[in-house]
Amino acid sequence: MSWELTIELFCAVGIVWMSFAMPFYRGWRPLNERMEDCIRQTVRALERPLC
Repeated sequence: MSWELTIELFCAVGIVWMSFAMPFYRGWRPLNERMEDCIRQTVRALERPLC
């Protein structure tokens, strides 16, 4: 196996890990909670009058 092919295989495995395995490993719940908080803050800011 050539050196370039080894590097490409390592990168492919890393991309798959970051795309699929890591979110399931860490859990989606904390991310969803942070996103909901950001959306609530944005909606509150948009509902406030400008002046």
